[in-house]
Amino acid sequence: GKLQSLETLVLYGNKLRSLPNSFGQLNSLTTLYMAGNQIEKLPEIIGNLESLETLDFKVSDPNGLPDSIGNLPNIISIRSVGRGGLERLPNSIGNLKTLDHLWIENQLIEIPESVGNIKSLGGLDLANNQLSKIPSSIATLPSLTSIDLSHNRFTEIPDCICSIPSLAVLEIKHNQLTEIPDCVGELTSLETLDLEHNQLTKIPESFLNFNSGTYIFIKGNNIQYNTLFDKMWKKSIYIKGALGSKF
Repeated sequence: GKLQSLETLVLYGNKLRSLPNSFGQLNSLTTLYMAGNQIEKLPEIIGNLESLETLDFKVSDPNGLPDSIGNLPNIISIRSVGRGGLERLPNSIGNLKTLDHLWIENQLIEIPESVGNIKSLGGLDLANNQLSKIPSSIATLPSLTSIDLSHNRFTEIPDCICSIPSLAVLEIKHNQLTEIPDCVGELTSLETLDLEHNQLTKIPESFLNFNSGTYIFIKGNNIQYNTLFDKMWKKSIYIKGALGSKF
């Protein structure tokens, strides 16, 4: 509690199991790195860190993120990467008006609809979880430019993704996709589409709607090179990894 002027605190790779209540008095703290410990849950007092902008943590409890996380008025980045036990995010996460980047690689099985309330969100990285769906509310996020859903359990691309006009990067490799909906071709801001290592056998004609300079990665599927690919290359839409292709 005597370190109220502290701005950056790095607690990586210790054996911490909990944080003291006085932790909530660090009113000047902007950056907190605390991954690589043995903490089950973040304490409610984490919500008292009114200056916090960057939070990097790891927890073992399925519900290890407290409701008070929604009280952080200046948070920009939340990151939890590594094989922790986090399965759910609290609904209060939708209260974060300044969050730009949400990066959770854990054991998530669902994402709350309230994520759609984070209008400032620019990057949503949810790779390496147990997800098979995402909330339709993300279609209302005006600043969202990047989504990573790689290494999950998706069998189809959620329709709501087709309604994000600002989306520039979509990574959904290493899932169980069997087809791509035509509406993906409506994502005319898309610059990178990574579909590698799924169960696809074709791509839709609507991919011709992409802008020149778009890159599409399809290695690890069963998609044969065909005349559609020639048309795409003529438009400088670069598709990589088709069977029988030299590209």
